[in-house]
Amino acid sequence: MSTSEQRKRKHGVTFRVDDRELEELRHRADRASLTLAGFARSSALDEPPPRQSRRTPVDHQKLAQVLAGLGNLRGNVNQMAHQMNMHHWPGEQNIEEAINDIHDMRELLMRALNNY
Repeated sequence: MSTSEQRKRKHGVTFRVDDRELEELRHRADRASLTLAGFARSSALDEPPPRQSRRTPVDHQKLAQVLAGLGNLRGNVNQMAHQMNMHHWPGEQNIEEAINDIHDMRELLMRALNNY
């Protein structure tokens, strides 16, 4: 949207929804790859959304995999810290595995967010 178009939009519109309705609106906006405001405007006015209201779609399955990986990594790093507190070196292989896990999760996040 150009600056001149932004100046034309000087009114805000609000309406109240319950938790379920908000979640449904967010879900529909996400499926349409739009911001919530862009989705609401497009739906209410039955017009195509402005280009700037489009969002990059998110792959929720890949994000769930990253979340699970972070849980595993947290446990591994916690075990290594415990070993170090007991004056034992956790071993290079454990550290290499943690580094590789972080690298893999970063790649998954990039793909999930379509920035890869």
